[in-house]
Amino acid sequence: FKPVKWLTLEGMVAPRYVTTNNHTFVKKMKFYSDAFGTVSNSSNVAFNYLDESANRSFYGNYQFTAALQHTFAQNHNFKLLLGASRETYDNKTLSAHREDFAYPDYEVIGAGADNETKDNGGGHAQWALQSFFGRLNYNFKERYLFEANVRFDGSSRFAKGNRWGIFPSFSGAWRLTEEPFMQDVRRTLSEFKIRASYGMLGNNNVALYRYQTIIDNSGNEIVNGNPDLTWEKVKILDAGVDLSLFGQKLEVTFDWFRKVTDDMIVNVPSTPSSGLLAAPMNVGKAEVKGYEIGVGFNHSFTKDIDFSINLGYSYNKSKWLEITNDELINGNTIYRKGHAIKEYYGYQADHLLTQDDLDFRVPIIGGYDGATTAQLPGDIRYVDTNGDKVITTDDRVPLGDQDPHSVYYGNLSFRWKNLDFDMQVNGVGYVPIFYQGLISNPLDPEYGGTPQRWHLDHWKAENPDRNAKLPRVTTDPGNNALLSTFWKENGAFVRIKYMQLGYNFKALAKKIHAGNFRVYVNVQNPFTFTKVELIDPETKGTHTTYPMFKTYSVGLNVNF
Repeated sequence: FKPVKWLTLEGMVAPRYVTTNNHTFVKKMKFYSDAFGTVSNSSNVAFNYLDESANRSFYGNYQFTAALQHTFAQNHNFKLLLGASRETYDNKTLSAHREDFAYPDYEVIGAGADNETKDNGGGHAQWALQSFFGRLNYNFKERYLFEANVRFDGSSRFAKGNRWGIFPSFSGAWRLTEEPFMQDVRRTLSEFKIRASYGMLGNNNVALYRYQTIIDNSGNEIVNGNPDLTWEKVKILDAGVDLSLFGQKLEVTFDWFRKVTDDMIVNVPSTPSSGLLAAPMNVGKAEVKGYEIGVGFNHSFTKDIDFSINLGYSYNKSKWLEITNDELINGNTIYRKGHAIKEYYGYQADHLLTQDDLDFRVPIIGGYDGATTAQLPGDIRYVDTNGDKVITTDDRVPLGDQDPHSVYYGNLSFRWKNLDFDMQVNGVGYVPIFYQGLISNPLDPEYGGTPQRWHLDHWKAENPDRNAKLPRVTTDPGNNALLSTFWKENGAFVRIKYMQLGYNFKALAKKIHAGNFRVYVNVQNPFTFTKVELIDPETKGTHTTYPMFKTYSVGLNVNF
């Protein structure tokens, strides 16, 4: 709606209502023990049963803005945007369970046995996010550019007094090629822009109601609340240069950035002495610094030859500037002041245990005080880093940054007459990964997997090789499943994401009155260069991540 030429009013109301109902009835089945119809004592379930559930959710999204735009003295262009938004979510669930239905064909929850096996449940969850925002843009002859933003956000995920946060941002750019003194070089230097920005963002990504302690119907504490929890604040400083040369044939971009996260939200585990449950906390300040560079070249050498290539590289490194108690441990992750934001935390491994090792009483998990030992020949031998002659969790050490420092990519495109070729490459630098789950423990009943060829190279009693690729194989991996350098690999890789070769039959297209007649062959993920031998490096060592597939295809594009 435009009440006047320079003012635009807009509004959006987008509610969404979703309801689902689930009905699952499981009948008790007869099992037969032989071909003569002898009924077996076993069955699929002890009693037939019915599970029913209902879920209702309402999501509201409302936004209203006013945009003002005006130009003063022909060259001073201003834009102002003011707005408000509100998001709400309301979810209710209801469930019921009954067993032992006397009439299995009557699938009604009230027809089940009214005894101790019946059950019901339900829940109600709500959240809201209210925001007020504004943005001011100014440019002078497209030469000097400036933008300022501010947000005032309130989240129901925090306690009263901590719900609101102010998040400003500013950016500016100077297009030197629009200056009069640069006009003599415009044929060579098509674009030269210097830019900088500083901004703050808020993060309220925390589970609902974690600001208050919650107890169940029996009086047991199920959530350890933190009333001081508040917005995580992300401050980003960026400076960059954009260059375009020779009529946009060669383009270069460079960015340096520093991101500082204040009041970083981390789910802090409990300690044995406290007896408290884990709780999210604003634990400190973390920094990520790095740079990004991109180079692109695009050129048509003749009417029959086109060529383009784009390359990119980014590097970043993180560290904690401040953190509660200078160190926090959460499972296999450690947070340390002055070090990467997330580091693996585990054991150093020294080949596999032999009977001679046990005879010489090398340090093992649990020591030698019992009638039996917790570790046997063929298990992983861990290093006693603190020298107390027994392996405990105190022997764990940092094992490397969980995120890569370097990421790169490349795109190549080439055309010669009617033939065209495209290729895309990406990769990451060094990052440790650790084999887990069925990759390291093929007989683990939790996953129910099937051993692969590489699992044949495991420790065997008849051939006790301390340097075998895998420890002794058991249905219970036990201490061999602990995170350690035994399972560590260099997860760096270079992957050709896709290659495509095509041919455009222009004469045939003209003959059948088509705009285009193109045949192509395409292959996705054909080659990966990495030191990770057993699985795809992007899975980070676990079988639970869906692997990359090699895909080959042949296609035809015809446009009329």
